Amino acid sequence: MLTDVASPPAPPVDADGLDGVTARLVELREWAGQPSYRTLVVRVRELRADRGVPASEASPGRVTIYDCFRPDGSVSTSSSWRTW
Repeated sequence: MLTDVASPPAPPVDADGLDGVTARLVELREWAGQPSYRTLVVRVRELRADRGVPASEASPGRVTIYDCFRPDGSVSTSSSWRTW
């Protein structure tokens, strides 16, 4: 659910490097009202399915989505992501 009617931030497609992409994704998530990572997984799965990706390949892992928002670009090595 969107909490602000302002225009969304710039898309991450023209961001400078991975840090720029991460920063833009964080901005977009904040603009969208901080949807949970689980909700983002569902939305990505739905978008992929709509594009014809087979169901067995359409759903990204929750940790994959979580890692997209990590500012240092590292991947999670603990189970802290399980708290959401």
